[in-house]
Amino acid sequence: MKKSDFIEFIYTEIAKGSTRFCVAASGYGEA
Repeated sequence: MKKSDFIEFIYTEIAKGSTRFCVAASGYGEA
């Protein structure tokens, strides 16, 4: 996956207000 695609995916998830994304992001930051 290209970095730009990943960033676009993140922005999309934030725009949707995805709770799962927030949990995944916090877990990803701790990894």
